[in-house]
Amino acid sequence: MEKPDYIEQVVTYCIVIAIATFAGIVKAIRKYQKVGNSMSIKTLLLKACADIVVAIFAGLMMFLWLQRGSEAVSLTTEHAFYISIAAYMGGQAIDIFVGIWQSIHDKTRGVK
Repeated sequence: MEKPDYIEQVVTYCIVIAIATFAGIVKAIRKYQKVGNSMSIKTLLLKACADIVVAIFAGLMMFLWLQRGSEAVSLTTEHAFYISIAAYMGGQAIDIFVGIWQSIHDKTRGVK
């Protein structure tokens, strides 16, 4: 008996989310291991969860971009590599934009 196609798609998306989550956890551990003692556990967990959510979003967007034009949902080793890199670096882009915004805000000293 052949399994339905939608079960394979659900499993593929679960694997993509798991890869992206793992990359987000690694990013959060590396990012907060130095400053973890100076902030409360609530703040630390909130920031780590935000990083993981951003990583999942970036991983899913990369997977959808890699699947463009193909009819079948498939996950290859190459796709898994790109998903993990996108998930790991997803929050980095946001951090860069926040740094730029803060430097502009500090130069103008909040003058409107």
